[in-house]
Amino acid sequence: MLVAAVVILAGVVVVASGRGGQLAAAEPDYPPIDLGPVTSADVALLRPPSAAWGYNMRVTDEALEVIAKAVTERDVQIATLQQEWAFHVWDEDESVVRWMTAFDTSEADVDAFIASVRDTAGA
Repeated sequence: MLVAAVVILAGVVVVASGRGGQLAAAEPDYPPIDLGPVTSADVALLRPPSAAWGYNMRVTDEALEVIAKAVTERDVQIATLQQEWAFHVWDEDESVVRWMTAFDTSEADVDAFIASVRDTAGA
């Protein structure tokens, strides 16, 4: 019995001192999150997988990072376009803008605006 205790204690000392190797990298047990272009509906319908106590933190954090990145990209695209064109953000949740035209707005102006939106959005 004493020999077993000494062997166990020696094993604990070896592992605690860092000479017992290291743990293998943990692989996630869920598929990677691929929300694609994020809309407000995606955010409203997002239901992260549950864990023993509430939500799976890693999956929830990943989803929030994807959403934050998408919102930031959208805001940058809108700001970039607003530097060149005059328009008002009508509904921020749905990414709807209102572009006012006047009697002297030409078809070329409209085509240039559409081309600018496509260039900015990477379409």
